Amino acid sequence: MSDLIFTEAELKFRKPQEDAKRKIFRDAEEVISTMKARGVPEPNFIRTAFRLDDLLGGGISTGRGVIEVTGEASSGKTQLLLDIALSCPRKAIYINTEGRFPGERIAQMIRLRESWRNASLDNVLVSQISELDTLVLTIEHSLPEILKNKDVSVVLIDSITWPFRVEDGSRERTQTIQNVVRKLHALSKKYNVAVVCANHVADDLQSRTTKPCLGQSWSKGISGRLFLRVENRDEGLRSLSVDWCEDYLDWTVGAKRYFQIRSEGLVEV
Repeated sequence: MSDLIFTEAELKFRKPQEDAKRKIFRDAEEVISTMKARGVPEPNFIRTAFRLDDLLGGGISTGRGVIEVTGEASSGKTQLLLDIALSCPRKAIYINTEGRFPGERIAQMIRLRESWRNASLDNVLVSQISELDTLVLTIEHSLPEILKNKDVSVVLIDSITWPFRVEDGSRERTQTIQNVVRKLHALSKKYNVAVVCANHVADDLQSRTTKPCLGQSWSKGISGRLFLRVENRDEGLRSLSVDWCEDYLDWTVGAKRYFQIRSEGLVEV
């Protein structure tokens, strides 16, 4: 597997954090407020081993903003992101924010699944980031440089929730969420790459429903949402449903697929 493409220690000394925050706020104002995909290259499609092609109009599309993969713990979010990383035709950037990157797991998937015969761990560029300031610096400085000089198909963030784990309710936190998702959207369009972010869920006591974390500040900036659920823990049965998408994505909203997590990855049931 590749060495870390950037580390927290290196990023913290590249530029003052406050300057980076202010600049990302300014840059985000240049992103179209409607978040519609206009004036961008025709998308390429990442066809996953889990065969999402028929649900997503051909696969995970590049250049169309941020795709959210959300669901409760153990619903398969990380497994799906690993599938996407191995399925992409070029390099994948995997920003891991929680625990250690599952290197042994992704190596096991390559060994056991014929779909990834040509996959290489050298094409998965991994960075370990846990703090919000470092994430902002990464999006502002490192990602544009890497996307400019590397042959990248997808940027994966697992998860976007963890850097925002401090619930202080401040206006600055809300603004940071908004500007991070807008900047990711702009990078997706500018470099014609897919951006896929795993997000946790939380119980909404008022509506008695389960909703993705980070609220409307985040949700208004994404292009589409895939919702994963644990249907039967005893049987290991899970489901993936196409929750919603913007009109420039040709997804089958409402479609659902049942699956299990096996040694070789996600397997449809």
